[in-house]
Amino acid sequence: MKFKRKGFCQLPEEVAKVAVRQLYNRKFRIVPGFQNRFLYWLSQILPMPLKIMIIQSVFKKSSPPPSRMYPQLSNRSSAVSFALFAR
Repeated sequence: MKFKRKGFCQLPEEVAKVAVRQLYNRKFRIVPGFQNRFLYWLSQILPMPLKIMIIQSVFKKSSPPPSRMYPQLSNRSSAVSFALFAR
């Protein structure tokens, strides 16, 4: 299966090559790619509340509004919607 590179993403073959090479060198932690190493390093120094805020903002931007997630509920009354979610 052939993959195409998108942005900073690495191809699976590149990741596998780095991982196998570092496994033979008995590396404990393998993080292939500059961007991945930078994000790992950043995650180690950021305080937890800041990490949570970043993750929440990413998920808030990427998730569709509830009416698009559950279109079948948009035309029903709130009591029926509540009954469906209360199960």
